[in-house]
Order: sequence, then structure tokens, then C-alpha cells
Amino acid sequence: MSSLEKFLAGWRFRARKPTFEPDAELVAYVTDTDGGTSVLRIGDTRLELDEHVPADTQVRVRVTAFDGESHRGEAELLDVLGTATF
Repeated sequence: MSSLEKFLAGWRFRARKPTFEPDAELVAYVTDTDGGTSVLRIGDTRLELDEHVPADTQVRVRVTAFDGESHRGEAELLDVLGTATF
């Protein structure tokens, strides 16, 4: 294995439209609300929360449903971790 291959081992590009399996847990920021529904955007993927949380709040969620074709899904709020400070 060359030095370059060792250096790049494990590297990969992130997808612009990541997909998630049901029951996957992740940490993300609420980006906005849409008609009273809190929305998390991860790249071009959109997850809607089951509870209202203000924008710019970091949350831990569990994916409950996901459509890989439209890159949209629903998530269950597990914990509010804090707010963004800019």
C-alpha cells in the first residue's frame, strides 16, 4: 500500500442527498418550520419532526419513515441538545 493510499484510507465523499434507514438515530439542527412542522435539512434531504422545535436548535432524533426516491422522511424527537450560537 502506497503512502497516498494509506493517507486516503477510509476517506469518502458525502452524498448531497443522504438516505436513512428507519430507526437510525442522528444529531442535526432544526433549519426551519413549515406550517408548524419543524424541519431538519441534511444536504438536500428533508426530515420532518413529530414535535415543534424552534429553528437553530440542535436535536437528537430517530428516523421513523423515509422515502429514498423523494429524499423525505419523518423523525421522532429524542432529545433537545441546545441552540446554535453564531
